[in-house]
Amino acid sequence: MIFKDSALSNLTEIPKTIILLIDNNEKVVESFGKQLNFFNISDYTFQEATKILDSFPSNKPLLFLSSFVDKKGETKDFYSSIRYIQEHTTSPIYHFYEHGIGYGLLGGKVVIFKEQGRLAAKIAVEVLEGKDISQIKPKVTLNQYVFDYNELKKHRLSHKIPENSIVINKPKSFLDQPILNILIEIIIGLCVLVMFMIYLFYSLRQKSKQLLSTMKEQSSLLTLFDRGDNVLFKWKNDTTWSISYVSSNVSNLLGYSKDEFLNKKIVYAECIHNDDIKKVSKEVDNAKKFHKTFFKHTPYRLITKNGEVKWILDYTVPIYNEKEKIDYFLGIVVDITKEKRIQNTLEKLIDSQSSMIVLSNGKRYSFANKKFYDFFGCESLEKFYKKHISISSLFVENDRFFHLGKVTGNKVWMETIQLLPENERVVAIPNSKMEICAFSVNTTKFDENTYLISFTDISQTMINQIKLEEKTIHDKLTGVYNREFFDAKYNSIFEEFQRNEKLVGLAIFDIDFFKKVNDTFGHDVGDKILIKFVKKIIETSRDEDYLIRWGGEEFLLLLKVTSKNALIFALEKIRESIEKADFDEVKHLTCSIGASIYKKNEKVEQVIKRADKALYNAKENGRNKSVIFTKELLKGKELTDEY
Repeated sequence: MIFKDSALSNLTEIPKTIILLIDNNEKVVESFGKQLNFFNISDYTFQEATKILDSFPSNKPLLFLSSFVDKKGETKDFYSSIRYIQEHTTSPIYHFYEHGIGYGLLGGKVVIFKEQGRLAAKIAVEVLEGKDISQIKPKVTLNQYVFDYNELKKHRLSHKIPENSIVINKPKSFLDQPILNILIEIIIGLCVLVMFMIYLFYSLRQKSKQLLSTMKEQSSLLTLFDRGDNVLFKWKNDTTWSISYVSSNVSNLLGYSKDEFLNKKIVYAECIHNDDIKKVSKEVDNAKKFHKTFFKHTPYRLITKNGEVKWILDYTVPIYNEKEKIDYFLGIVVDITKEKRIQNTLEKLIDSQSSMIVLSNGKRYSFANKKFYDFFGCESLEKFYKKHISISSLFVENDRFFHLGKVTGNKVWMETIQLLPENERVVAIPNSKMEICAFSVNTTKFDENTYLISFTDISQTMINQIKLEEKTIHDKLTGVYNREFFDAKYNSIFEEFQRNEKLVGLAIFDIDFFKKVNDTFGHDVGDKILIKFVKKIIETSRDEDYLIRWGGEEFLLLLKVTSKNALIFALEKIRESIEKADFDEVKHLTCSIGASIYKKNEKVEQVIKRADKALYNAKENGRNKSVIFTKELLKGKELTDEY
């Protein structure tokens, strides 16, 4: 008997779908090619087939025949094939055969192999019993609808299957079980119910004990409020915050009795100072808006029954109902009148100081005195922050003063400046009129998160100091820098030039035959010549160059250059301007110049010696020349570290 094609007859009963097959059944293709879309995996590798499966429309039904071998001969067993298709499609997978249903296949109208086997065995028995084979009629097995409950539920197809379909993996209902099992389950259920009732009774008894204990604790807690300094309030969520409960000690705070509040002879809103009522209302509205579970009012004032003003702190917890709306508020009110008076006294004392004083957590200021507001021309910290980020952001960046550029890592500037010597704890800040003022700064860590910072105005002292310093670092006759300035500053000047990736050129100027000028015209004329000589150099050089009187008629010039050629060009320009200048009584003068390029990390004495050697060469070769040091100037001498 042949059952081979009994499944193929089911193709006439399915909608247009995609069929997966490997053995390229020409009979199926020829018979149903116009009705169905075929996808033969044996025409592709499994990798290529994966991309095609991934691109299939979502939830389009698939009819699975087989998919065991790809075009490279790679194989998958039956159940691996099912898993492979499931991984790359969301579609329900129909099948013509019973096996595989329950392992990822949805099912369909399928061939029942067990029924075929039963009929085949029956025929075999008839043959063995001697029945004439010619008298045995072929048996026909009817295909049945079989589906997997889990796949039906997954693809929401439970309501679309034919009547009398077989559904496997379907959960059994209580009544589907044998009567004995039902009786056992009823008995077990009754036992569990009895045990639950016993447990429930025991739990209720324990909870009643706990409730009594909690009530005693709450009573003790309320007694504590009645006898303590802090007042417990329960406000209703209404416009006047009327009281539904208040501890008896409210009379100590406000002079009103507990009964006066509970009988609504006085409501809480009437006790709040007129100047504070808007602020308190805004804070309550804010708590409602952001659904806060706790908030603390900023200190506000209450008016007692006899008209006395008291400052209080108010810690409040909103109580929400099942609709997430506030039913009422619970709060503790603390009398801080004494502390507020002390605070006001201290603020007046701090306001009387001539220094600016602020409290900071390292990021923002929580307090500032009157001197601070006067200096910055603002009335409050809120208005200050509308104009400025902080005081430190206004520090003038100047080497003479401390500024944020001197703070390293993640340190706060308050800690960094306090580690400096007292004479270096000086900052420059512009006031509201953009006048630069100098302040001596002192910081103290008030507590773990608070710094007390004072700014003492030393502007006049700094002006006098700067004037004195200017006198000590400048040549009295010509006004240019002197050797003291050079000795103190050459390191920072060299670093400044090199930071900008420039070379440092050092040149020595010497007036030719200056001794003859002094001998012929006198020292007064010589001084005039020096002043005019300096003026011509300054006119021809750049603002960023440094001119220093080295001694007598010698001057040293530090230049920022890009190369030796740039250095000689700049020096020649200066030399030519001096050569063309009119020096009054003397008429014309010339100068000789020797220069060298500073090498990184070398001693300054070495570069000066090289420039001096170049100057000597210029004088030896006729004067009125600019010469940059080269090794050839040594004329065969052995090179030493000094060059």
